[in-house]
Amino acid sequence: MFKNSALSSVHQSGDANQVITAGEPSVVDTLGGKVFVRWDPDANVTGFGPVAYFIEFLKTNGLWESWVQDCPLRYRSANAPPKQDILGTLMLSVLAGHKRYAHISTVRSDSVLPQLLGMQRVRSEDAIRRAFQHGEEEAYTVWTRQQLAATYQPLLSLTASFWHERPRTRPSLSDLDLSPGKALLPSHSAGADRGTAD
Repeated sequence: MFKNSALSSVHQSGDANQVITAGEPSVVDTLGGKVFVRWDPDANVTGFGPVAYFIEFLKTNGLWESWVQDCPLRYRSANAPPKQDILGTLMLSVLAGHKRYAHISTVRSDSVLPQLLGMQRVRSEDAIRRAFQHGEEEAYTVWTRQQLAATYQPLLSLTASFWHERPRTRPSLSDLDLSPGKALLPSHSAGADRGTAD
């Protein structure tokens, strides 16, 4: 239908003969130490594949330590699970798309992710429920809001500085360097101009 039309050339045919090979493993620095991540084309696909890189991001920016340390969760028993186990289990469950405590049991069989978060093990749904049962709602609300603000406040302040320095120029996401350890800082690539690619 579009053989002689300009519309037929909009989509490129691609490289159908391209072979993807497993490359060298990449080093990912997690809370449980450095691990090597390698892509295996014959392995089953998992939704948790990119979580190792997310954990590296949390470690590099100090977000995980701050989240655990500032949490108002307090235990009186010496037999209580560590706070990072409770919060890590909750985070893994949320990353898996769970919306109910009962679904936490599906992430309990994973033995790798808890190690990457520096956890002893994934805790049960009952342990998670009991952990937050007697806490004060106001303390948890303040903690949640502070932690959430810590994730977006640097971006807002950076955007505000762009507007202040260049009031007639619209800031762009391409002006941010989102590499680990440099998150939310303006990019300073040699020869880079605003709004252009290197």
